[in-house]
Amino acid sequence: MANSIFVIGPTGVGKSTLVTALANHCQIISYDLDTLIADSTKQTISELIRYRGIRKFRMIESNLLRSISAPPLLSTGAGVIEIKSNRWYLRVQGVCIYMAIPLQKQIARLRYSKGISKRPLISRNLVLSLRLMQLRRRSIYQHCATITFWSRKEPVISSITRLISMLSARGVTI
Repeated sequence: MANSIFVIGPTGVGKSTLVTALANHCQIISYDLDTLIADSTKQTISELIRYRGIRKFRMIESNLLRSISAPPLLSTGAGVIEIKSNRWYLRVQGVCIYMAIPLQKQIARLRYSKGISKRPLISRNLVLSLRLMQLRRRSIYQHCATITFWSRKEPVISSITRLISMLSARGVTI
């Protein structure tokens, strides 16, 4: 593989699930940036933001993003693109896949999610939180993206096959 592949997108779209499945399918190493942050700080993302603040979290996130030496496959947190230098890094260092989802499907997915409490930037008003995030971030995701990959209700292997085909069409092999 010539470049790193970064998967970006909104919270709850399935970035981590897709990256893990793709890595297993292709027998390559993958990383999850939020997991790396939690492991390195010995705090959950929620705890980190609560006790150290969003600015400190974004600084740690940016530093860890750059510390991984040519990651073959990396899922990011939803807000990694809010820092301009991160956007530049993602675009220059590899192929950036924007995993997109319609807002109503995102709301439906997260409304009954057991892990919703682990998403610290979502307020009690789920719909409003997601709408505001979408308004703020969608154009940034689109600008960063080499490929836009729409999340669908389909078997994971179908998603992997579709993504590999999209990558191949761009000359990217895994």
